[in-house]
Amino acid sequence: MDPIIMYLIVAVLAMFPTVEALGAIAIGVLVFHLNPFAVFVLAFAANTAIYFPIFFGLDHLYKYIERFGLVRRFVKAAKQKGHKQIERYGYIGLAIYLAIPLPLSGTWTGTLIAWLLGLDKRKAFFAVLIGVFVACLTALILSLFAQEILFQLGAPRVSPI
Repeated sequence: MDPIIMYLIVAVLAMFPTVEALGAIAIGVLVFHLNPFAVFVLAFAANTAIYFPIFFGLDHLYKYIERFGLVRRFVKAAKQKGHKQIERYGYIGLAIYLAIPLPLSGTWTGTLIAWLLGLDKRKAFFAVLIGVFVACLTALILSLFAQEILFQLGAPRVSPI
């Protein structure tokens, strides 16, 4: 397969809500054998690029669905409940949550949390950047570690493209 196509697949996967940057990095390094640094940069950039469309998309969508009492009450309750947590942990708490490389702890979830809690868009964006950067770095290290273990177990060493 053409390397450009493989890099494109990594970028698209990094934008998917369930795969996000963590899965894209693992696939780029372990499956496609691409350059780890390029995969890291591409996955991080693609994953964080979706922050503003999600945030503003939620703003736009909420204008249409807020007329439903259940939705409005849910959002109001989430903001009230989360307000205490934000006062306690602040934007650092959001960054730490996103830095944990687990499923459903990426840009999509972090942006939804920031929007639900009514956080400042810019400050939340920087918290998302920091958290996703740390998670991507962790995913890269784990992928390189897994690649080395596979090599030690007899898998052929493939030079990155």
